[in-house]
Amino acid sequence: MTIGGGVEPTDVGVEAALHREVTEELGGTLHTPQLVHLITDELDGGTGVQHIFVARLKDMDLSRRTGSEFSKPERGSYDVIRLPFTTEALTGIDLMPPQLAEFISANVTALRSVSEW
Repeated sequence: MTIGGGVEPTDVGVEAALHREVTEELGGTLHTPQLVHLITDELDGGTGVQHIFVARLKDMDLSRRTGSEFSKPERGSYDVIRLPFTTEALTGIDLMPPQLAEFISANVTALRSVSEW
């Protein structure tokens, strides 16, 4: 799955932000996430860093989703799509940002092994 979002002032760190975003966007919890990649972006205000984690989803209850994306219908819909974690399946979708799509495609086997505890 790909979950996105920023670190909020109430988050004690990047991993806490990840857990909050998973709760907000999926109503879910994770097994122990592992940081596997960083993507650096040059922004007008400085440098942005995206932290890429891999983890297995422990549980999910879509009725528990709470993010602002669900309280503002003008933002569109947020559907959950399940795909096999294979290069073929992942290259068939528009995964953003492109650097993430490239990293995952090049490392499917390694990412699968890291997430199998």
